[in-house]
Amino acid sequence: MSAEFVMPPMPPGTEDIEDFADREIATMCDPKPKPGTKRFRDFILREFPGTKDLGIERKCDAQHDEHEEGRAWDVGCSIPVAEKIIEYVLQPDSSGHAMAVARRSGLMYMIHNREMWRAYPWEGRPAGTWGPYKGEDDHTTHIHFSFTRAGGAGATSFYQWLEDSAPGPGGSGPPGGIIAVCGVLLVVGGIAAAWHHYG
Repeated sequence: MSAEFVMPPMPPGTEDIEDFADREIATMCDPKPKPGTKRFRDFILREFPGTKDLGIERKCDAQHDEHEEGRAWDVGCSIPVAEKIIEYVLQPDSSGHAMAVARRSGLMYMIHNREMWRAYPWEGRPAGTWGPYKGEDDHTTHIHFSFTRAGGAGATSFYQWLEDSAPGPGGSGPPGGIIAVCGVLLVVGGIAAAWHHYG
């Protein structure tokens, strides 16, 4: 990723932020990509150079994977790009709400580079922490994102912000870096964020 890369804008730091997501295990075969999953995918692909869509929909095989409900997505990227995406998803907002995009998007967990972040408590670890991932795929070439049903449906505040695509409190700007004013496109700068190493 270029040294000139600037983090995308954050949703405004309003008080009505969601709690960390609970675990919602996949229980049905309904792999059609859900609206929120698609919007999250489109946002990441647009805002982070060097990313590739590795798909939402998967064949149902009773493994209880959220891909089977259209609410999981894999983004292909190098480890440095993945670290920037994860930094964005887990950084605080302008009001200091921890892991703001993860909470606002309904993110349940993500897997990358032999580690797994979970929004819910697990194996004695508190919510919102990393731990070793023991699956067969070490996820060094991509990040797996799994969302709650509300997140997959686009029914949480992150997706409302994307829909509104207007500047908000705390300096947040419209996704995609442009706004239309009287038919003229204006470039809008992102907000730089401090580095938050995960691990």
